[in-house]
Amino acid sequence: MQSKPTPAACGRLHGVLAMCMEISNNTKADCFFDYSPHVNSYSVNIHRDGWVSGADAEYIDVVTDITEDKIMATLKKLAAIYCELEGMKNV
Repeated sequence: MQSKPTPAACGRLHGVLAMCMEISNNTKADCFFDYSPHVNSYSVNIHRDGWVSGADAEYIDVVTDITEDKIMATLKKLAAIYCELEGMKNV
C-alpha cells in the first residue's frame, strides 16, 4: 500500500480542485478532478469545448503516489491551459 499524501500535499491538492473549478466556471471547458485515496492517486481531464456524452476527454495528468512536486506540475499544466482558454475567449 502506498503512503498517504502529506498535509502540505493535501493543501496543494485543494489547489488542483480549485483550478479545475476556475476553468469550468470561467471558460467553455469542463475540467474534471478524480481522487482515489485507496491508491493515493488523482487524475485531471478536460473537455475543452464542454462536456458532451461520448466525447473523449483530454487527460492533463494521471498521478500515482501523490507528492507536492507532482501536484505543482499539474497546477502548472492547468494554469497554462487556463491562460490558453482565456486567450481564446477574446478571439
